[in-house]
Amino acid sequence: MERICYSGILAEMEEGPDRLSLVMVPRDTPKEQWGDPMKQYVFHVGEETRFSFPPEELHPGMALTIGHNGIATRSLPPQSGAIFVITN
Repeated sequence: MERICYSGILAEMEEGPDRLSLVMVPRDTPKEQWGDPMKQYVFHVGEETRFSFPPEELHPGMALTIGHNGIATRSLPPQSGAIFVITN
């Protein structure tokens, strides 16, 4: 399986009873634009997602690299499944 890496800033986390989504923005995005769907990319975390650190340490503003398979929705923001998450 091909893997693509997205490096950016964690703008927010969307948590539900049995789901976690990481809303990412490019590194050079000013904080006041983090909520702009045109700049966001959403990665859904699943049981198969591997972290290089304890997921409890996630917080907005973290620099992360997220590996995914390159398949994304055509929605705004685009969405994909996270294979791995590492800190930068």
